[in-house]
Amino acid sequence: MAHDVGAGRTGTATPSGPHGRALMTRRGRRTAERRARRRRRGAWISSVVVLAVAITAVSVGFTAREAAGARQRATASARQGVNEGAPARRSQTAMSARLTAAAAAYAATTRTQALAAAAAAEVVAVEVQSAATTLLADAALEPLLDARDELATMTDRLSAGTGAVTVMTVSFDDDDAPVSSGGTADHGSPNGRRGGPVLDSTASSVALSADVLRAAGELAAVTEQTRLDTADAIADRDRRTATAAATAASELTRRVAIAANSPNGQIPPAVLCDVSFAPGARLRCDAAAALDRLDAAFHADRGGHLVVVSSYRDLAGQVEVKAARGELASAPGTSNHGRGIAVDLAGLGAVADFTEPTYLWLTAHAAAYGWHHPAAMEPGGNGPPEPWHWEFGTE
Repeated sequence: MAHDVGAGRTGTATPSGPHGRALMTRRGRRTAERRARRRRRGAWISSVVVLAVAITAVSVGFTAREAAGARQRATASARQGVNEGAPARRSQTAMSARLTAAAAAYAATTRTQALAAAAAAEVVAVEVQSAATTLLADAALEPLLDARDELATMTDRLSAGTGAVTVMTVSFDDDDAPVSSGGTADHGSPNGRRGGPVLDSTASSVALSADVLRAAGELAAVTEQTRLDTADAIADRDRRTATAAATAASELTRRVAIAANSPNGQIPPAVLCDVSFAPGARLRCDAAAALDRLDAAFHADRGGHLVVVSSYRDLAGQVEVKAARGELASAPGTSNHGRGIAVDLAGLGAVADFTEPTYLWLTAHAAAYGWHHPAAMEPGGNGPPEPWHWEFGTE
């Protein structure tokens, strides 16, 4: 018993006998089993580690291959996009060129039309202004003058330009970003649509042409209004002229009638008319007007004027002339001088001299103006041969 206790206390004693051998066998078996379990556990752990490493390696390899494949597909897609985009870019370039050419042609045509319209409007405006200047007040002509100045300014601007039209030509780089003619990338408008050729008319001849056409239209409208105002002024002037002529004719008729009905040498001075080219000479109004016309013809043909020595004579004047000239003067109260229809002219020759150029000219032309040399005073007549005495009206 003492041995057993000691053995149990130290753990170093070896059982002896059959029972001890059996005990040793079980212990060894358990130890071997524990060792086997540890070996199996280690092998399992190693296997798990190897499997994990293998799985990780496979996963990493798969991901790399997928990434490489994705890059290859993206590259192929990009190349395909570039290849497919090339015709589109060529089409875009061709379209831009066509639109640019069309815009330039349109600008040139519009410019020509605008300049032609401006020139036509100016011609009419000048004609109307010329007619209106003497009829309309300055204030009435101001709108026309202002419209002409405005059109002239715009026409000068258009004429000074090249007539070119600004057009943004669109192209595309490898990333399909539109690039303007200035080289700046345009990645799309706010609505996401791809840009295209754009006509910029802000500073182009198209805008200037539109301004000129507008100004030409405004000038035409102002010119038409001025023409209408001028026509009204002409009509008003003609009415006033007609009224004045009618009044003058009526007055002339009245004064002539009074003079014709007045006793010889007793015509009221107020109904007689002055002779325009001969100061102091007075005649019956119709005779005075006819003598003015005759003198105008003489002046145009020969130069100078007819010289009136004697015209209307009242009774007192006839008495004086009769006393001075005797048989060469009519009896007072019977002379056509006393009726206001006779004149004595200087420079026509002496008594019975009918050869002076002025006399011969009057013989040829005076009848057209209502004046004549009395037949009784012609060579061979029964009156005094006075080449200087001429009378108005029928003999």
